[in-house]
Amino acid sequence: MQIKIFAITVYTSLLLLSMGNFALGQNAENAAPEADTENPAWANPAPPDADSPLLNVLQVISGKPQGLKTTTLLQGVTEVKRTASGIAFVRCDQAVLECDQNTKCGAKIFADWEKSAVKANKNVGPEAANFIRGLTSIRSSGHTVLVERNSQDCEISFNSEQKQKSIRLKSVHLSRLSFTVEKEKDQLWIKHVRGVEAVVNNGKLQIPFQLKEFSRCKNNDGQTVLTFGVMPTILLPFRALLIVPESFRFSLVVK
Repeated sequence: MQIKIFAITVYTSLLLLSMGNFALGQNAENAAPEADTENPAWANPAPPDADSPLLNVLQVISGKPQGLKTTTLLQGVTEVKRTASGIAFVRCDQAVLECDQNTKCGAKIFADWEKSAVKANKNVGPEAANFIRGLTSIRSSGHTVLVERNSQDCEISFNSEQKQKSIRLKSVHLSRLSFTVEKEKDQLWIKHVRGVEAVVNNGKLQIPFQLKEFSRCKNNDGQTVLTFGVMPTILLPFRALLIVPESFRFSLVVK
């Protein structure tokens, strides 16, 4: 159960859905392009060869290809940021699409954002909720995706009154989050993660480790599989000497 909670916490810490998905599924399929302020759309399409790092990130998080609306909105987008009046999408060609929070679409985005924070508070704790509320932007810089917040550090503690012989999660520390999106065997992965460190307790020792990789997919039975790559912090300085992999992977099947 504790490891599942850790998975939920990491999944929440990525928070890309908070600034992307809430804005992505809200537009009506038949919305008029430039004139509809409730369902804003790009005045001009993105360059055909434009990279779409945030669209790739959303695909990793959701574990499936995105629909036409989402793809059209995020094609070529390199930054999603909070503004004084709402949310702005910035493309690689410097085009900007703004969604004011006073519009129907903008109000829906922020309402769903707050619902996510409330859900995080219920499932994980107030620190996770504050992490969501503090988000300011998600942007790509070169091949790296950066998650910016008002305060970069967040400590989430887990207390268990039950006596457990197995390893249990004690805390998760979230700092300045960054990662890359790469393809491995035709599957997109979030890799080279920085800014997520957990501490587990086996009853005698406390063992810190860092999240390094993440991927989501369906197995042959149609079940959702979350795969995490982690590295014990104590081994990091000795990786080259010990010839150990960048991370040790484990998977969870979720309903």
